[in-house]
Amino acid sequence: MKQSARSTAIKISLLILWAALFAAAAVWYQGLEIPLTGIPEAMQKAIVKSGHWGPLVYILAYTLRPLTLLPASIPSAAAGLLWGPFWGMIFTLIGENLSAGFAFYLARFLGQDWLIGFREHPLIKRVDTHLVENGVMTVLFLRLVFVPFDLLNFACGLTKMRYLDYAIGTAIGIVPGALIFVLFGSAWNEPRNLVISAILFAGSFVIAKAVKNSKLGHKLLELNGTEKA
Repeated sequence: MKQSARSTAIKISLLILWAALFAAAAVWYQGLEIPLTGIPEAMQKAIVKSGHWGPLVYILAYTLRPLTLLPASIPSAAAGLLWGPFWGMIFTLIGENLSAGFAFYLARFLGQDWLIGFREHPLIKRVDTHLVENGVMTVLFLRLVFVPFDLLNFACGLTKMRYLDYAIGTAIGIVPGALIFVLFGSAWNEPRNLVISAILFAGSFVIAKAVKNSKLGHKLLELNGTEKA
């Protein structure tokens, strides 16, 4: 078997395994009869049982979270519930950055080879060129306007952008969203944090609007338009 064929076979096998594990996890979750909103509390109970290993278990689970497609907001809220705003924020930022990196490289490993035939498409070429030249600011922009977390992670992994640019833009851009959800989760023990979280959430739309109307925002929106001659 040729190297390329072997590589493709491995990737297809991994995708099938991922799908099988995801299906098994979905069936298991259905059996627990826990609503989506009850997951943070369930996570709290499970992590508390881990004792001093709790933060490490949380960070590891957060890192591997893209395999489950569980929204990042849920473990972020769970961290606030578990450790309060300060340590909850610290552990969330560590886990969220590792999770973003994991998803990026997962997409790059599994999907980039399959895009070779589309790389010469004008739109794909423009996106790749833009991300190579403006990777940090573009990722930062997309984080601040709350593009779905995993969608952006996987999409960036499929491009030619540098990981360092992606990592820097992500590290800065996820802070507002992480803070909002950590405070939301911590409000279970400190009700006043719910008000702070709500204010920050409302303020994030103002920031998103300003960023969208910025020069970079207009430049990004032009990527969907007709390529200039």
